[in-house]
Amino acid sequence: MFLWFSMAGCVGSGDGCPTGLVPVPSDSPKFCVHAYEATLTDEHSAVSQRGLKPSLHVSLEEAIKVCANTIVEGQTLRLINYEEWVQAGGEQVFPFGDVYNGECVLDTPKTHGRWADAESTGSMNGCVSPYGVYDQIGNAWEWVHLEHTANRKDWMSYVERQGHTVDVSQTGIQIDEGALAQMTFQTVCVPNNRLVLEQGLLSVNLKRALTDNCLSAGKGYLWFNQGNLNKLPKKGALLPVELWGDRIVWDKERDGEPVGAKVGGSFYSGGESTLRSFWIGHIPSFDGSIGFRCVSDPL
Repeated sequence: MFLWFSMAGCVGSGDGCPTGLVPVPSDSPKFCVHAYEATLTDEHSAVSQRGLKPSLHVSLEEAIKVCANTIVEGQTLRLINYEEWVQAGGEQVFPFGDVYNGECVLDTPKTHGRWADAESTGSMNGCVSPYGVYDQIGNAWEWVHLEHTANRKDWMSYVERQGHTVDVSQTGIQIDEGALAQMTFQTVCVPNNRLVLEQGLLSVNLKRALTDNCLSAGKGYLWFNQGNLNKLPKKGALLPVELWGDRIVWDKERDGEPVGAKVGGSFYSGGESTLRSFWIGHIPSFDGSIGFRCVSDPL
């Protein structure tokens, strides 16, 4: 199918940014960002325009490739990173201020049942940042790049620098008791706080059996977070892992993969997401209901 786009609703041209992207900050931009959630074209590139349906079911791997495959006015785009995401929202609690205004496509107690799907981009005029970036809260989860990888070598070095003993293989992960309270296993359909040591090997106490409905269930990250889930993982703090029964083991095939987080919440999210809300449990090939937006250097 051929996609045709008029210039109506386009932004960015004449303000130091390519068409479809807005400057952050406005007066002296450090970068340019898609004003609206991205939509895929038949050429596997990205466009950002008011009134389009945002593309969902895009993996981190695909989002990285699509942004890199998108060239606007001579500028090659790239996937937005977390710090740029926060800056694009004005570095407030929400893009529109520090108090939630109810003007986003987000399933809250006041709007429960109203949203059946992601809406067209820019549908909510009040869901916008000071820089003109729409729908960062709600509508669609979006990928942000954390700009480092998850790998065994860095993870072991990181944990050992914190004073813990560790051994990692494809058949098991051994740690000392003191490390348990400082790490979590993040993946879909598995509780975060049920790590146990069984005969010296790291396991997870499953509350229920994993089902086929849980996309990529059992594959995720062992995050040495030092007891703080509210701060982004530092370089080396993530190990690619998978479940072997109830045992957590190193996933060698994913070693060195890029790491991303999903941010912003979705139309079905049961709460009020903030600009700094994130979740890192999805592996790069996960293609659930997550969208994306790209950034570029200023012109």
